[in-house]
Amino acid sequence: MARSSSNDFERSKTIHAADPADAQLLSNEAVALIKVGDVDAAMHRMASALANYRKAVKIREQLSAAAPSDVYLRRDLEEALIKERSCW
Repeated sequence: MARSSSNDFERSKTIHAADPADAQLLSNEAVALIKVGDVDAAMHRMASALANYRKAVKIREQLSAAAPSDVYLRRDLEEALIKERSCW
């Protein structure tokens, strides 16, 4: 699973570099970061997990700020914040 999530994340980074304004690509990148963070947390690499969750939070904050009335984006942001807090 770690290899798959890592590969997904790398693909997402490559695609995102081609079009940094694409909200769906940003969302996919946040999902990949959370998956990688989950793997890190499961392997007790909390510093790495926290770093990945924080990157996901930052992306989801951007997306939520761009569409403040979108409850799904706010829910996704809250999910990332919960993951981030789980590392403390």
